[in-house]
Amino acid sequence: MNRIAGQSLSVRVDGLLASGTGLAALLGYLACLSPTVGPGDSGELTLAALKLGIAHPPGYPLFTWLGRLVSLFPVEPALATNFLTALIGAAASSLLYLAGRGLGLGRASSAVASLGFAFSSTFWQQATSHEVYGLNILFLSLLLFTFARADSERAASFLLGCYLFGLVLAHQPTALFWVPALVWLIISRPGSSRLIGLLLPGSLLLILGFSSSLGILFRAMSQPDINWGDPSTLGRFLSHITGQQYRELAMAAPLSLRLSTLPRLLIHELGLPTIILAVLGAIHLSLRSRALLWVLLFLFATGLFGLAYQVPDYSPQMLPALLALCLIAGAAADLIEQALGRAGQYLAVLLLAAPGFSFFLHLPAALESRTTAVRDLAENLLNSLPENAVLLAGADVTANSVRYLQVTNRLRQDVLVVSADMLFAPTYHQELSRHLPLPDYETMLRLAGTGSRAVRKQSLIDQLVRSAIAILPVYLAIELLTPELFSGPLLKQFRIVPLGIVFQVTPKEEPLDSTELLSHNRGLWARYRLGSIQRRFSRAEFGQIQLVYAGSRNNLGMFCYEQGWIEPALEYLKLALAIPAPAEFYKAVNSNLERVKAGIH
Repeated sequence: MNRIAGQSLSVRVDGLLASGTGLAALLGYLACLSPTVGPGDSGELTLAALKLGIAHPPGYPLFTWLGRLVSLFPVEPALATNFLTALIGAAASSLLYLAGRGLGLGRASSAVASLGFAFSSTFWQQATSHEVYGLNILFLSLLLFTFARADSERAASFLLGCYLFGLVLAHQPTALFWVPALVWLIISRPGSSRLIGLLLPGSLLLILGFSSSLGILFRAMSQPDINWGDPSTLGRFLSHITGQQYRELAMAAPLSLRLSTLPRLLIHELGLPTIILAVLGAIHLSLRSRALLWVLLFLFATGLFGLAYQVPDYSPQMLPALLALCLIAGAAADLIEQALGRAGQYLAVLLLAAPGFSFFLHLPAALESRTTAVRDLAENLLNSLPENAVLLAGADVTANSVRYLQVTNRLRQDVLVVSADMLFAPTYHQELSRHLPLPDYETMLRLAGTGSRAVRKQSLIDQLVRSAIAILPVYLAIELLTPELFSGPLLKQFRIVPLGIVFQVTPKEEPLDSTELLSHNRGLWARYRLGSIQRRFSRAEFGQIQLVYAGSRNNLGMFCYEQGWIEPALEYLKLALAIPAPAEFYKAVNSNLERVKAGIH
C-alpha cells in the first residue's frame, strides 16, 4: 500500500511540475504574442483555418481544423490563431517534461530540458504567431512519452503511439526522420520482443491516424476559397500531402558550409550554458544510459535534413534536433544528483539557471513579435494601388499578409494578388485564367524555355504582364526587383516606375510627367503607416520589411537621378537613410548619394 501511495504521490508531483513548466512557457509566449497577422506563412495558415481551406503542402489538416475552431471566437482571426499556437507550444513544453520523466530522467533534468527548449530562440518565436512547428514538437514529445512507456504490460501505449505517429505524418511527412530514434526507443525497452504481435494492429492504427489527411481531398472537392494546388484529384492529393513541389529543395543547400556554422547556430538557439550542459549530459548518458543516448543522437541527426534544406531560414527544421539536445543537457542534472547524493538533488535545481539564461537572452527578439509591421505593410501596399490593379509579389510575407487583409477586413478586394513563384503550378494558372487572358499553361511553359527556374520565372512574369497590362494596371512588389528581372525579357519593352513601395509597369514609350509622379509619391508616403518600423529589429523577417520601405526610397531616388531630377533624387536618398536598416544598405545609399552629388558638378 505504501508503494502504491508513493507512486500516486510521484505521479501527482510530476503532473504539477509538468503543468508548471507549461504555464511558465505560456506566460512567456503570451507576453510576446503577435496581436495580428505575423510574418512568413502566418497569414496563409490563418486564412486556411478561417475558410477551412487548403494550405500549402502538405496541407496541415489537423492544424487547419484546430485553427477553425479558435477562429470562431469574436476576436481578430489572426489573434485567435496566434493564441492557439501559444497554447500548443505550452502544451508541448509540458509534454516534454513528461517525456523526460518517461525516458528515465529526474525531475530537475526534465525541467531543465523542458524550459530550455521552451525558451529557445526559434521555438519561442514560432509560438508567438500562427505556425505549424509547435504542433510538430507537441507530437514528438507525446511520442517520446508514449513509446517510453510501451512494454509487454502496457501494450496500449504502443498502439496509441502508432496512431499518434500516423497523425503527425499527416501533419508533417518529415516526421519520417524520427523513425530511427523511435524504433530504437521501443526495442530498448524491457520486454519489447513481446510487442511483435502488435505490429499488425499498430500498423492499422498508424494508417487510421494518417487517414486524417483525407480531409484535404474531401475539402478540396468543395472548392474552398483558399485552395492551394486544388488537390481534388487523387494524383494532386498525393502530390500535395507528400510535399512533392518542395522535393527539389531537399538536400540542395551547401551542407558543408552550414555544418561549419552549426556550433554558432546551436549557441544562438539554446545559449552557451545549455550547450555546456549538453556536453556533460552526453558524458553522463554514455556511462549510465547508452540506449537513451542513442535515441537522442538519432533524433539530433534529423537536423541534417534542416541543414540541407534549401531555404533562407532553415532553423524551424532543426527543432527536433534542438529538442534532443535539450534532453541531453537536462541529463547533466542527473549527473550532479548521482555524484553528490542528497545534496546533489538540491544543487541540480540550480541548473535551471541555464534555461533562465536562455529566457533573458531571447526575450528581446521574442518581444519583437508584438509589432504590427506585417499588417501595416499589407495595408500600405494595398493603399499604393489604383482600382482593379494586379500586384505581382515574390515573397510569402507580401502575398499572405495582403490576402489576409482582403479576406478578413474586406479591404481592396478589387486588387488581384499574384504570387510569382506559383506561376509554375498548373492549378494556379487555371485560377489566374479566370481573371486574366493568359496563354494556356503548356504554351507559357514552352515559351519559358528549359533554363534554370529563375530564368524561366522571368519569362513567365513577362508573359503574365503582357497579357494583363492590356486590361489592368500591373505593379511589382520590391522583392521582384532582382538582377534576373533586369536582365530578363520584361524590361526590354517596359519600364518600372516607383510609386511608393510598389513599382508600376509601363511601356517605355509612355512619357513621364515629373510633377505628377513626384506629387503622387509624396502623397503615398504621407499616408503610409510607418510607426512600426521606426526601431531596430534583430529578427530578419522584420528587418526585411524595413528594407521594403528603405529600398523603395533608394530606388525612387536613383530613378529620379536617371531622369535628371537631381533635387528629388537627393531628397529621397536622404530619406532612405532615415529608416533603420543594415550597415550594408546604408553604405550602398551613401554611395548613390556621392554619385548624384558628383553628377551635379
